[in-house]
Amino acid sequence: MALEGEKPFDTQFRIKWPDGQIRWIQGKSEVFRDEHGKVVRMLGANYDITDQMNKDIEIQNQRAITPHREKLASLGEIAAGVGHEINNPLAIVMGNALKIIRSVQSGDMSAQAIQEAADVVLSASDRIAKIVGGLRTFARSDNDEIVVSDIYQLVENTYGMYKEIYEKKGIRFTLSPPAKGISAKVNPGKFQQVLVNLISNAKDAVEAQQEKSVYIDFKFEDDDVEV
Repeated sequence: MALEGEKPFDTQFRIKWPDGQIRWIQGKSEVFRDEHGKVVRMLGANYDITDQMNKDIEIQNQRAITPHREKLASLGEIAAGVGHEINNPLAIVMGNALKIIRSVQSGDMSAQAIQEAADVVLSASDRIAKIVGGLRTFARSDNDEIVVSDIYQLVENTYGMYKEIYEKKGIRFTLSPPAKGISAKVNPGKFQQVLVNLISNAKDAVEAQQEKSVYIDFKFEDDDVEV
């Protein structure tokens, strides 16, 4: 290709030394032609770039580790409040389940009252499911899978993980549902990590203010959506 003039010769390859070491080599060359365009010579050189390649690999590894560290830090904050967040609806489930059992055994609970207690159990169970779902999605943020996702569901899951934590710190945390459904191809875990970072930054920004409020809403403009 280089001799035909299509592109310069510039490549990287590996070699194995007799002692077993693997070295990276950069090869470059230049083609010289006469006045008729005929190739008369080609000069080039190979040189060892192993040290530079190792540095580049180390930088790439650090870039891969940094989001993981951020996730671990975020999980640490979530863990501080998610136990209480789950215990509340779990206590509601247990209390209403026992209420139903005792009332059915004694026969002094109407069908309507049983239905109301069951609805409370379902609502509390749904709350727990959303918290656990958010944590599971967040825990998968290390993979690169891109899938069609319900954006509001991802936002709601993230909101659910932090609402109790921030409100304990006196921060009003509000989520406004979008006017219509939103689907997009994203990596759910990494998308959620971005949301976590934004929410954390918002929390830091309002902590020193007299009115501590963080709002999440959606804006539509043509085919674009802003969160």
